[in-house]
Amino acid sequence: MYTKGDTQCLIAFKAPNYFKAGNAFKVTKNWDRAGMAFVKAAEAHQQVPNAKHEAAQAYLNASHCYKKTDPKLAIKLAQKGVDMYTDEGQVLCLIACVYLTMH
Repeated sequence: MYTKGDTQCLIAFKAPNYFKAGNAFKVTKNWDRAGMAFVKAAEAHQQVPNAKHEAAQAYLNASHCYKKTDPKLAIKLAQKGVDMYTDEGQVLCLIACVYLTMH
């Protein structure tokens, strides 16, 4: 049986793997699968304390992927990432990430 700490540790190890998968799918231009992998990375990061920044970045990456195949979902995911950054008071980081995502 896992304790809460063990579970968080397992989740913390999953998130980077989802992120790597998202990047691999981006290379092959498989935008839907890349977006899905980044969403899973974001969801995993949200379950780990002090990982909101990583979750927000993953949502913005997912948004960037989905803008090619599902613009409405892309907007929804971008809003989630923006909300997380503003909740954390990381406005400068948000501006930089959004700028890089748009170009």
